[in-house]
Amino acid sequence: MEQGGSCSRWSPNVPEGDGQGACTPSHRHTADSSNEGESDRDAIVHFHWEPGQLLNRRYRLHSLAGEGTFGRVCLATDTTKKTQVAIKIIRDVKQFREAAQEEAAILATICAADPWGQFRCCRMHTSFLHDSRFFCMVLEPLGCSLYESIKANEYRGFWLQDIQIIAKQLLYALNFLHTKMRYTHTDLKPENIMLTSMEPARPEWFPREEFCEGDGVLRKKKRSRHQYLRPRSAGIKIIDFGNTIREHDRRETIINTRQYRGPEVILELGWDEKSDLWRGAWRF
Repeated sequence: MEQGGSCSRWSPNVPEGDGQGACTPSHRHTADSSNEGESDRDAIVHFHWEPGQLLNRRYRLHSLAGEGTFGRVCLATDTTKKTQVAIKIIRDVKQFREAAQEEAAILATICAADPWGQFRCCRMHTSFLHDSRFFCMVLEPLGCSLYESIKANEYRGFWLQDIQIIAKQLLYALNFLHTKMRYTHTDLKPENIMLTSMEPARPEWFPREEFCEGDGVLRKKKRSRHQYLRPRSAGIKIIDFGNTIREHDRRETIINTRQYRGPEVILELGWDEKSDLWRGAWRF
């Protein structure tokens, strides 16, 4: 992460385990007893990358954008198209690899239905298997997540104009996923909504600064609080479709990251695509 309150770039935003408030495991990828030994043996295997390394004889790695339990994201140059891409490289664990392959299949159907990316879902260009071990997804490069931006600004939130733009895009994306694709994301949260701009945020006056100063926690930090940094653009993209549910998929009772679960999920009353709307509205 850059210093001075700016936020890091594209990150995989993968769950770290329920003890940290992370997402419950996908209903499709729970390990069974037959592969527990294999998962244990492979648990520490992570892709070791180096600047200048070439993947798939095409993508030259140049920096690390983020990492998590499932894998790492490296920024790279597509030497064929001379463009920048983000490559999500999954760890050499069978359960993770199978989950990533299903996510890639979902992203491929989304991209086929929306080739220009107008419905605000992250675009995947292609996928491949590196060294017969590491499953890779080639994605469009994005900026930091909404959560990273909020945290970098000491939880002062966004400009009202930016909130309106973000909310409109999010509803547009969910309408596409629910009505055209018949998908439910199931894991919408600020960590999985990325700003599209990779440019550094710009210092700017925050219109609700006095309101924030009335908060006891922020008041104690007033002397050390840095300049508010407003994103260059309020454009967003939804990422992390690893727990996406198709209309006719078998559904688990509990979904979502614990902190963002809707009341119908908490009370185990059954849920549908409207649970995405709850989580979309909750963060504003």
